[in-house]
Amino acid sequence: MGGWAEQYFNMVFGMYVMGRNIILCLTACAVDVTQDADAQRGGHILRDFDQIAAVAGTSVKHVALFGLAFTTLCALTAMAVAIFLPPRERLGTIK
Repeated sequence: MGGWAEQYFNMVFGMYVMGRNIILCLTACAVDVTQDADAQRGGHILRDFDQIAAVAGTSVKHVALFGLAFTTLCALTAMAVAIFLPPRERLGTIK
């Protein structure tokens, strides 16, 4: 498995992706996406939340809160595995 540098970069990339997803979900909760979403920076992604909400028959805020909860659950699960799983059972243990 990868050395310490590869594992470090994987961790940094994973934290970046989760952080951006959290920021996106919080932005979607705070902004009315249905009005002028294309003029906003990153509006095309917020428009995806709008389309998901239309298909699900709910509001954009509910879709964004679900995304936020799911991202938080994934982050907590990854942290729990990293903390509580014995080192000999982890994939890619640094030696």
